Amino acid sequence: MITVGASDTNNTGWTSTDDTAAPWSAFGYTLDGFSKPDLGAPGRSLVGPPNPNLGLNQYVGYDGTGGVAFDSASWASSATANASWNQASWNQASWNQASWASASWNAASWNQASWNQASWSSASWNAASWAAASWAA
Repeated sequence: MITVGASDTNNTGWTSTDDTAAPWSAFGYTLDGFSKPDLGAPGRSLVGPPNPNLGLNQYVGYDGTGGVAFDSASWASSATANASWNQASWNQASWNQASWASASWNAASWNQASWNQASWSSASWNAASWAAASWAA
């Protein structure tokens, strides 16, 4: 049986030089003389990853019955007002910054290509336009 005990990071997660066995964690010896716990892991002052939904908290409020609810109308209004799709432009895209040197052809694999999934019946030649094609550099 493997046991895990808590260590106290002393609120300094960036270094382990001041970590100690947590006083609230069990430790000692088994009846046959083995020291326990087998492993130690931080048990205090843990910091997790940032909450991706933290920005949505401003749209959570009380629903009048004592519970909390997400105000989707307020969120939709704010999201619509701050949308910037009208400012998006292909003219701002820079193909000069694209680099074939960083492409890795060694990582490409024809073994993973599936020609069985290719379908000429879904190709639409009526939608193709040679007039829109540009061969000039």
